[in-house]
Amino acid sequence: MLRSKNAADWGNVSEMNNEFLVYLVIVCVKILLVFGVVQLMVISMIWLERKIMAHMQVRLGPMRVGPHGLHCRCCGCSAR
Repeated sequence: MLRSKNAADWGNVSEMNNEFLVYLVIVCVKILLVFGVVQLMVISMIWLERKIMAHMQVRLGPMRVGPHGLHCRCCGCSAR
């Protein structure tokens, strides 16, 4: 026996699609947030490693390239 779709049935499908889209947006935002945090952690760990190595080797090169050596990536860290 086939039932015909009435307006109430189509309304429920629309609500389900809206809920799915909201869920999909929330999942995408969470993924981007985790990705951003991981990238910030990697950048800060590389910067921290360079600072520690510069202090251990008593090198002043990275200290002269911008404030606290932040421009070191742009200039190629050439301390000649």
